[in-house]
Amino acid sequence: MDDLFEDLELPVVREINRALFADALTDQGKEFDVNHFLLSNNLHYVSIDELSKHLKSLEQELNNALIDDVNESYLEFCSLCEEFSKKEDSHILSNIQQVRYDLARFNTTLKTLVTTDLQNTKETVTDTVEYLKSLDGLNILLQRHGIIHSCFQLVQKLCQSLDAMSTDAIDIDDELGALLLSELDKLLRCSHSILLELQGLGSPLMKRFNNDYHSVLQNFHSIVSILTDKCALNSKKYPKITQTLLSMLNK
Repeated sequence: MDDLFEDLELPVVREINRALFADALTDQGKEFDVNHFLLSNNLHYVSIDELSKHLKSLEQELNNALIDDVNESYLEFCSLCEEFSKKEDSHILSNIQQVRYDLARFNTTLKTLVTTDLQNTKETVTDTVEYLKSLDGLNILLQRHGIIHSCFQLVQKLCQSLDAMSTDAIDIDDELGALLLSELDKLLRCSHSILLELQGLGSPLMKRFNNDYHSVLQNFHSIVSILTDKCALNSKKYPKITQTLLSMLNK
């Protein structure tokens, strides 16, 4: 039994040093495999605390060796740093400068957008809204002018018909006369309301409309006066005209 144990080979744990890692990293084409490194060197038999202690010791040894190498070959180290600065750092610095330039340009563009473009856009929108409002107002004025013009044309025709009926005809059509009176009254009231809305305008067209209104109104009053006299003489003959005249007086 003792001979059996004597023949049994126990795993040998390799010492953790620079040479051990150098051997593991000789093949540059392969990535360093931690598991393979631990198993191949029987380091999985070592406790975590012990491994950590050895690695920290190796790290300190490498730092000291690096300092010694730099001190011994300072000029070569400076040359290496200078070479690195010329190649790698110059490219990095160029990229950093480009990023800084892009950021500065972006900030300038953003500042211009906030302080100038947005303000100009706001002013443009405000001016456009005011312009559209003025167009709406102008459109309303044109509509009002068109309504007044149409009212006056219709009033003149109705006045002519009612005037001919009240002065020339022997017997006035009571129903037709009442209808003409009512329509004339509505049209004149509508025209007067629109003229009041537009009284602030001093255009020649508005002056002409005012003159036309007073002329038509005077003609209408003359017709109403004639019909009032006829109804006063015989209200039973013209009941609808009489009722329309009374209704107009009460408005």
